[in-house]
Amino acid sequence: MVKGVDGDTDTSSEYRLFNTFLPFDIVVKIISHLDQDNCLKCMEVCRAWYRMIPEYSYNVWSRININPLNHQHLVHNNRWRRLLGNHVKHVEISDFQAEQEFYDTMQKLVEFNCTGIEHLEISPCHSTKRNYKQFLSLLKQLLSQDGQNTTHQQQLIICCSHPCKLPILHIILEACPQVQKFSFTLLDSILQEEDDDDNTTLDPRLSLAPIPSHRLTNLTYLNINIRTIKQQSILIPLLQRSPHLEFLFFGGPLSLIDITIFSAWFPKLVYLEINSDKVRIYDSNRYLLQRRILNNNDHDDRPKEKGLRYFCAPQEEDEGFGPAQIGPLLKQHANTLEYIGLGAYYDATQTWAPVFQDLKLTQLHTLHCDGILFDDKSMRTLICEATSLQCLAIQGDYKIHLNLTKLLKSCLQLKKLIFTQGMLSFDEDKAQEEDPTNNMIPSSLSPEEHLFQYLDLNGSQLSDISLQNVNGINDEFMRTITHLSTLKSLDIVLGRDNVCTDDGLFECILKLQGTTIQVLDIYGIRHLSPPMCDAIANLKFLKSFTSGWYDEAQVVDGPALIKMVEKSESLTHIQLNHITVTGIEIDNQDRDVNHENLLGICLTRQLNGFTVTSLDFSGYYNIYIAKN
Repeated sequence: MVKGVDGDTDTSSEYRLFNTFLPFDIVVKIISHLDQDNCLKCMEVCRAWYRMIPEYSYNVWSRININPLNHQHLVHNNRWRRLLGNHVKHVEISDFQAEQEFYDTMQKLVEFNCTGIEHLEISPCHSTKRNYKQFLSLLKQLLSQDGQNTTHQQQLIICCSHPCKLPILHIILEACPQVQKFSFTLLDSILQEEDDDDNTTLDPRLSLAPIPSHRLTNLTYLNINIRTIKQQSILIPLLQRSPHLEFLFFGGPLSLIDITIFSAWFPKLVYLEINSDKVRIYDSNRYLLQRRILNNNDHDDRPKEKGLRYFCAPQEEDEGFGPAQIGPLLKQHANTLEYIGLGAYYDATQTWAPVFQDLKLTQLHTLHCDGILFDDKSMRTLICEATSLQCLAIQGDYKIHLNLTKLLKSCLQLKKLIFTQGMLSFDEDKAQEEDPTNNMIPSSLSPEEHLFQYLDLNGSQLSDISLQNVNGINDEFMRTITHLSTLKSLDIVLGRDNVCTDDGLFECILKLQGTTIQVLDIYGIRHLSPPMCDAIANLKFLKSFTSGWYDEAQVVDGPALIKMVEKSESLTHIQLNHITVTGIEIDNQDRDVNHENLLGICLTRQLNGFTVTSLDFSGYYNIYIAKN
């Protein structure tokens, strides 16, 4: 019988286990796949394992999270001492409420030689005014890179739990000059506390203050979240001392900052986000482009002109931050901007039309407009000059009218169009009526069919269309959009005022059989009938289908739904919202198993290779069908 670490049994048998019964490299491989809890348990087996586990589990312990639940183990357990060291590169210290425990944790990490940390996240940070010197001393030691060869950027993230901590930012960065990425957030309770006490009136010319001589030359990434003007006045000198900033995320009031001066302060700036949570458009293009720029993963190896590439901000009219302030910055970087996200959190009164008419954004890839005001002509002027534009997303709040014919004909390279809560029309103008391509299209066609045939004949790249709660969508629109041979994804959320019928939607689905459609979301089908289910099953390339209805539950024919899933050769995901299902009998034996997922259990039993999850909302269901 093998005794524990403190037993008297000879350890030669344990060594034979490693060296005889299993090849040594296999043992090392096994250890490298243990998680942290299992490493700690294995070290209790015997002396040999106690010595060997830490030596070959460096990769397992390169990332740790210290919190009140495991704090006592860190302080009192010798196994932790053996497992930690300068191989620990990613540390999160989280959820401590007791100040002394917080400092004990930092002290123990220093004692265990966890220095040279590349990513340190502290939330919340208990650095009070009376002990910040101790905090800085421990912080310097944890981030020290003395004697270490590393090419990784150091990142420091602090969520502060005490008020009036902005002045310490300068001291932290001076104490840790090697930090290249720094994030600082004041917690919500502190924001409210400072808002209540802050009656400070500050000089609006702070943006012109002289730049301090001591510069933070390594800082390239700064993420600051504040809420008061008083904090902003302290932040400005920090910005002025960071000439090598490339990425700036800023949350808070902007009344003291003239953003056009950023080009002088940060000549290397490529990424600027200001209160981006108020731009409500969530689009995969935005996040893909965001990650590509942040990670510097450009597929295009051609040299790029230096300048801002990503800009996202809402207008804050009550703070004097609107088109007149943002427009000059966009014009400064018109030759380099690839993404622009503009929003208006409250009802906007200032129009962007003059700014749009004066911009030539030759590198622009994606444009998101959330609740801002502009007119149809100014938007066409902008996208006509944006010859690289691939994604246009507009959240209209029912204030925006778009002439879809004029818009899409002026931007044939556009691949993705998102339009929410607006109005559509399809009127031609004289210049477009004289286009020679029009002679190839019968004049008797409806404006909608004329548009989509024109786009297809002229090489339009439009493959992804999302129209949600947009007035102007009818049966003719749904029938004729199928002329787009490039269409891969169609997302239609019909508003209550739309005049689409189930017959019109059925005809649309039938005509989509001649396309390579992969994603089809139609929210507005009243009855998912057997013919409609069969038409969906015949879409050879369709991978995902979503449907639902508004006030009354959508009626779904259960047997037809089962046949649709079984017949389709490509469907992997189906989501049906706010529905009732007919023709499906739920077995009495299932009623005692899981009341909320009764329908899901029944359908899963009948669908081989699929899993069905259902939620019962007092008479109607949401169901999700996924291929195993």
